[in-house]
Amino acid sequence: RFTDITKGDVDWPSIQSALVEIGYSGWLAAEVRGGDLQRLSEVAAQMDAALNCNATLDSLVTKAKA
Repeated sequence: RFTDITKGDVDWPSIQSALVEIGYSGWLAAEVRGGDLQRLSEVAAQMDAALNCNATLDSLVTKAKA
């Protein structure tokens, strides 16, 4: 069953840590149903909450080392 990003049983902190560990800084895609601007804004906010997409890689690396 599909749920909103950050809900369900996905271990988002582990995914974020793995992306930081390999130094990934490319694009991410959300495989969710589309919608209007409101829906896409919600998806963007959920991705940011799950993976800190708007943070710089340097700040994530610093956070991961702490």
